This record gives sequence, C-alpha cells and structure tokens, in this order.
Amino acid sequence: MARTKSNNKVAQTGVNAEALQGAAEASVEQGEKYQLIAQQFNYALAYNRGRMVDEVRHYMGESARAMLEAGARLALIRSQEPHGEWLETCEQLNLEPRTAQRMINSALKFANATTSSQMERLGTSKLIELLVLDDDDASTLAEGGAIAGLGSVDDIASMTVRELRTALREAREDGKAKDAVLSSKNKKIDNLETQLQRKRDTTPAGEWKWAPLRRDLLEVCEGIANTVETELRRTLSEIAAEAEQSGEAVPDTIETIQQHALITIMQSLVGLQSEYGIAADLEEVVTPPWLADAEEQSNKNAK
Repeated sequence: MARTKSNNKVAQTGVNAEALQGAAEASVEQGEKYQLIAQQFNYALAYNRGRMVDEVRHYMGESARAMLEAGARLALIRSQEPHGEWLETCEQLNLEPRTAQRMINSALKFANATTSSQMERLGTSKLIELLVLDDDDASTLAEGGAIAGLGSVDDIASMTVRELRTALREAREDGKAKDAVLSSKNKKIDNLETQLQRKRDTTPAGEWKWAPLRRDLLEVCEGIANTVETELRRTLSEIAAEAEQSGEAVPDTIETIQQHALITIMQSLVGLQSEYGIAADLEEVVTPPWLADAEEQSNKNAK
C-alpha cells in the first residue's frame, strides 16, 4: 500500500510541476506582450494595475493629448487583464467598454503624435471622428501634412465636429465613387484583354504579325480621304461660293493653285503606285467604264 501511495504522490507532483511550468510560460508571454506595447508608447514603468488606473483618471481629466495618454494606459491594462477584470476596470473608471476601446484605438492610431503638439489642438471628439482614417492618412496628419478632402491639422482645428464629420463622409463617398470608376475601368480593360487574347488564339500567327501595319495603313488612308473630302472640298466650295456671290470669275492665281493641288495629289498617288507596284488602274478610277461609255455615246449623238 505504501508503494501505491508513493506512486500517487509522484504522479500528483508531476501534474503540479507541469501546471507551474505552464503558468511560468504564460507569465513570460504576458510580460513580453506588455513590453512590446509599452515600447510603442515609450512607457518605462513596470506593470501595476493600481498605478495605471490612477494615471488613466489623471489623463482623462485633460485635453486630447491626455485622452491619447489615457488610451495608451488602457491599451496596456487591456493586454494584461482577463476579460472580466478588464470590464471591472472600465466600471471602476466609469467608462463604457466601447468608449475605452475607442480611446485605445485613438492612441494606437495616433501613437506617433502622443509626444508632439500636432494633435493636441484637436478635441477628443475630433480625434474619435478621425479614427476612420487609414494609417497612412493618420500618419500624414500627425507629421504635419495634409490629406485630400480634409486638409491639415490647422484646417481640421478650424472645423466644428459636425463639419469634420461631413467632410469625412464626403471624402469616403468620393473614395467609393473613385473606386467604383476604377473598378469599372479595370473590368473594361479585362474584357478587352480577354477579347484580344481570344482573337490572338483564333488568328493565324502570320496574319496577326501584319495586323499593326494593316491598322496603320487604314488610319493613314482614312486621314487622307477625310482631308480631301472635308478640308479640301470645303476650301474649294468657299472659292466657288465667293465667285458666285460676287459675280466675278475665280482669279487666275487661285485657279492655278487649284490645278496644282489636284495635280500634286494625283502625281503623288501615281508615284506611290509605281514605286511599290500597287495593282491599281488609276486611269480607270478617274474615268470608269460607265463614264467612258457615256462620253462616247454623247460624242456619237453630237455627230
């Protein structure tokens, strides 16, 4: 029996040692978490709940800077206490847990500003409103910069809380609108790229190789045709209209320029046809068969 009792004692001692080791490891981990958060806020003192509660009370009675300092202490307390103890601490400070969390979020958001004067001119209500900013915008403000839709800390300081809330809402709506436009553009680009890839997949490689040159040629030809049919035709029409309105003949100098323009265009076309061996009967284009037949018949009738 004594032997059995000894075994039970050993077994129980083993369990206690394991529990102690687990508790020690948890304590080390908790201490490391505390040190990590304390370093973020440049807080050098060891953890003491009573002292920190007093410090929170102190800082809660001061300005926006004080709220950030209080939020930093609340963050440290929150990291060390179980949920029930955390709620008890909030009750002890007459703080709603949600309000305490907002104070923590403010301190974390503007951690770089807690030792500067940049954010001190903003009241606690404005700092809480600014929690909707992303980290980059928050850092920009804390460092004295300006952000789109809100401006700098000076601009925000001159706003009322209602004006700041409105500006933040409009900035969010503008951001959503821009995101929607960008998303729509991206979808269109994706669809075009998909269509292009499908066309590549179904088009022989040799034909696809010539596609850019074919496109360039069509664009150039269209540009030349548009110039002749619009600009040149418009100018010639204005000359004819002026002659008709004034009852005068077109001056010889303008007649010469008109002739030279048409001859130059035709010579350029003939030169290109000859140089590159393009199979095009320009004579037939100028005088198509049906027009030649009509002229021949007209001549016969005249005889």
